[in-house]
Amino acid sequence: MKQSLYRFLSVALFILALGLIGCSEEDSPAASTPTKPTVPQTSFSGPNTTSSNEFVQQAKFSSSFFNVYGEMFRSFASMPGTQNGNVWTYSETNEGLTVKVTTTLLANGSYTWSIEMNGLYTDDDTTIQVVNWKAFEGTSSADGKTGTWRMYNYNTATPILDMNWATDAAGVETGSMSFYDKGTKISQVDILNNPNGSGSLTSYVKGATALYKTMEVMWNADGTGTYKIYNEAGAITEQGTF
Repeated sequence: MKQSLYRFLSVALFILALGLIGCSEEDSPAASTPTKPTVPQTSFSGPNTTSSNEFVQQAKFSSSFFNVYGEMFRSFASMPGTQNGNVWTYSETNEGLTVKVTTTLLANGSYTWSIEMNGLYTDDDTTIQVVNWKAFEGTSSADGKTGTWRMYNYNTATPILDMNWATDAAGVETGSMSFYDKGTKISQVDILNNPNGSGSLTSYVKGATALYKTMEVMWNADGTGTYKIYNEAGAITEQGTF
């Protein structure tokens, strides 16, 4: 999970930075995109508390992690890009790496998204030659509040991360993120946010035969809450309040 998490964050932050560079370099181009696609939207949050409890901090970090990918698209979507019918393309090259974001509007009003990279990509001080690497692909609803997301390993179609999110009519946000190692799911994080600020976050890891619940954090609207830690047998090994 740590490797997948690091890779996702490093790629996401690079794409965000590259998009911002493109925005700063753009000077009122003559041909800009006349209509912008709706950027995928998530606004998950953890407990509203200053507690330094390690499990509270994990819940806060994990909740914010769900929101990272949306920032990638906002940076690129603010660029002019080009439009050909229902397809928008945003591209930027920096330090030997070209990142291309392609968005397609479907007949039902939803969108497909893909991010492709070509060139030299540096990951943890290692430079990798990527060729037509589809780093990310996914879908989002017309309003951006529901969708799915997948990240792939370098130059392969092997997934390392899956994500889905949804907001229902009552404003309840739910999300799930899964991490893979060589195509096998090794961990999962589920989150729920209620409109009043209460919510929950549950994490799972791969055991001997299947995923099992390792942590559950539940919080109230005022930021107070409880946490429970489980072993593979399902027994609670630690619990407390905050």
